[in-house]
Amino acid sequence: MIKAIVFDMGGVILNLDLAAAHKAFRDDLGFADIEDYLNNYHQVGFFEAIENGSMSMEEFYPLCLSHCRPGVTPEMILGAFRCFVQSFNDGVVGLLKELSQQYALYLLSNNNPMSMSLLSSEFEAAGLDLDAIFKEQFCSYRLRMMKPGREIFEYAQNRIGCAPGEILFIDDNASNIAGAEALGWKTLLYVPGTPIRDAVLTALNQDK
Repeated sequence: MIKAIVFDMGGVILNLDLAAAHKAFRDDLGFADIEDYLNNYHQVGFFEAIENGSMSMEEFYPLCLSHCRPGVTPEMILGAFRCFVQSFNDGVVGLLKELSQQYALYLLSNNNPMSMSLLSSEFEAAGLDLDAIFKEQFCSYRLRMMKPGREIFEYAQNRIGCAPGEILFIDDNASNIAGAEALGWKTLLYVPGTPIRDAVLTALNQDK
């Protein structure tokens, strides 16, 4: 029986708009080759480095600014990135509140300090406490491990303390789902844009 539910962030909890982010970086900041660095799943170059924890934001900003037109500031970069991390997935706020009454909830996400600051503000605006709703947040840049590598799933499993078959992992990336399944976790490959409540409750009901 499922005891713990592990959520991905982008594409599951929060909607992503890659096209809007590309446009903001390219048109507003002059970052002409942004498509080579920023995508929906695995970032490239210094965007990947802030996700895997090998680079700090203090190191990231000068590199990013070197791709932008003169006069761009770190605050403007954060604003452009805000176009990538959109609002909550429809229905997910109520779903998280409901599930937290019955299950231990966790976050397992490849992301960076910019994403987490934006996620925190979104949770605050929705009247949710990020640290209260999730028992623990397994973030790639903090742990210096990334999905779909086995190491981050093993770390999360040890921290959660449940048997593999008692964990449900929800992600929108098939490679990440495969990484969880390799450890025996139960999984839900979520399709962005579809009703998340229906998908999660169906997966949970199948376990009963």
